[in-house]
Amino acid sequence: MHLLRNPSILLLVVTALLTTGAEALAQTARDKAAIEASAEVWADQETGLMWTKKDNGSDVTWQQAADFCRNLQLVGHSDWRLPALDELQRVYDSNVNVPGHCCGGKDATLHVKGNMQPSGWEWSNWKENISLENGAWAFSFTMASTLHSRAGLSHFHHAMCVREPGIMDGPSLGTSQRAHALYIQGRYSEANPLLDQACTAGRPEACRDLGYMYANGDGVEIDLRRAVALFSEACTAGYANGCTALAYRYEVGDGVVKDEHRAFALYSKACSAGDSVSCNSLGIKYQDGVGVRKDLSQAAAYFSKACDAGESSACAVLGDMYEKGDGVQMDSSRAGTYFVRACDAGEGTACWPLAYMYLDGEGFPKNASRAELYFLNDCDEGDKRACDVLSAFDQSGNVVSMNYSRANAIFAKGCDTGTALFCSALGWNYRNGSGVGQDIERARELLRKGCAMKDYWGCGQLKKIP
Repeated sequence: MHLLRNPSILLLVVTALLTTGAEALAQTARDKAAIEASAEVWADQETGLMWTKKDNGSDVTWQQAADFCRNLQLVGHSDWRLPALDELQRVYDSNVNVPGHCCGGKDATLHVKGNMQPSGWEWSNWKENISLENGAWAFSFTMASTLHSRAGLSHFHHAMCVREPGIMDGPSLGTSQRAHALYIQGRYSEANPLLDQACTAGRPEACRDLGYMYANGDGVEIDLRRAVALFSEACTAGYANGCTALAYRYEVGDGVVKDEHRAFALYSKACSAGDSVSCNSLGIKYQDGVGVRKDLSQAAAYFSKACDAGESSACAVLGDMYEKGDGVQMDSSRAGTYFVRACDAGEGTACWPLAYMYLDGEGFPKNASRAELYFLNDCDEGDKRACDVLSAFDQSGNVVSMNYSRANAIFAKGCDTGTALFCSALGWNYRNGSGVGQDIERARELLRKGCAMKDYWGCGQLKKIP
């Protein structure tokens, strides 16, 4: 993509073509001032996007974040929107280390271009992915990799806004981005012709979006064959997520004859191109033996690719596999590393085992304060069980400790009412003699009960009892 190096000059050219006389001069002055207002915005000359330098500064739901950007009036512009996930990823730079704050005001190192100052996990506008029927992607600039997380639309993250000021070269790219923004906002009648135009002009991401419109009936009659054709076009053009969408259709027989082999080949193609969802799907297939021979070693390899590509749920699964020794050599330290990545990314299922690792000193030095923090993270993600456990912590000055007697009472009550994880937690405390007399047989009984109710953490702990 060819870009002019001076965005203000290009803005002058584009604006003059769209307006006349005094209007053109006024618009050019506003755009130039916006670019130079470094305290408020940053113009990325690589992509042509204009970013707010700071986010909204507080936790909001996805809809509140979308509304915040849509209603934002800044440096003379009112066409702000939430960024796409790949747009957030493009301004991430692991080589940049900017001191800042994140996640409740804690000091953090930010890996972000443009001297931007995000203050938490940032919502993206991507909620149409096939694996995100009731959620959206959020992104963190504090991680050591471009890790992102799926989050329910009622969860809380921050809003960093972006707009297209017209300084990118190539109308098809600009059209595709505008169309995507309209599609995400639910303005389907406006998005459809622009997506069609961009897709015809060779923008595979627009073909993918248009495919979802026909697959879901978003402003058009459902046409699954048309959707499949568009996903295929995006995939053929080398757009990995288009291959993922097409693979899913073959996997379930949606608009095509069901073909597991074709689905597997497409997932493999997309995974090889770096699509985290496809890598994760392949990991699940090998883990469960669906369509392929069960192979936990292969599953771990694909989950590793998915985790490295940003699929936080895959990091959680890997942590579990290393803790149990499923398909990999048991390694508490590596398990903890993956649990940290997953929990920090909002995967509540990873926070609980991570908290217990800090309580037990397994893989990490004992640290009740860190354990409390991870229970708090899980509670913030909506896990009532973690909220209940928080009441078992005591604090004296700066020293945090767990009151195991109080915790065991909570676990016993929860186990009696069918909370599998509490059965496992109580069993583990009997195993360690934490707050109760050590009783290996009672521990085994409770862990078996939790495991039978599909608490996989409990299943892993059960393996550790001789």
